[in-house]
Amino acid sequence: MKKKLTHLCWLIVFVSAAFACKKDKPGADYTALLVRQPWKYDVMGADYNKDGKIDFQTTLAPCLSDELIYFFEDGNGLLDQGANLCYPAFPQTQDFTWQLLNNNTQLEYAGATYTILQLDETHLTVYTDEFVGDETIRQIARYKH
Repeated sequence: MKKKLTHLCWLIVFVSAAFACKKDKPGADYTALLVRQPWKYDVMGADYNKDGKIDFQTTLAPCLSDELIYFFEDGNGLLDQGANLCYPAFPQTQDFTWQLLNNNTQLEYAGATYTILQLDETHLTVYTDEFVGDETIRQIARYKH
């Protein structure tokens, strides 16, 4: 009887632990991560073999180093050119809309759709496939806080 009671206790512990350790579905907090702080460019480049890693890093223009991208919870966003203007004829800030698509695997903003490779507390990494002649080149951009 004591052995059965011990087994029953262990069963209750394991079942309770299984329900207590409920995992969120991937990307459940993507909106919260996006809107947490503004993002700025970190690195950009081409991923020729499409393995999710930059094979050839693009030199980041100095004017991009202080650009900030804000995502707001209501689906709006703001691009701030910073002090080093890339496009002096453009306004200092530009509004855009954004949304997460396909179970949080894609981010649509500023008129383009990007596939999300990474989104966490410090980094947002996305890519787009660009057609150059008869070749498709994957362009990766990583942003940081």
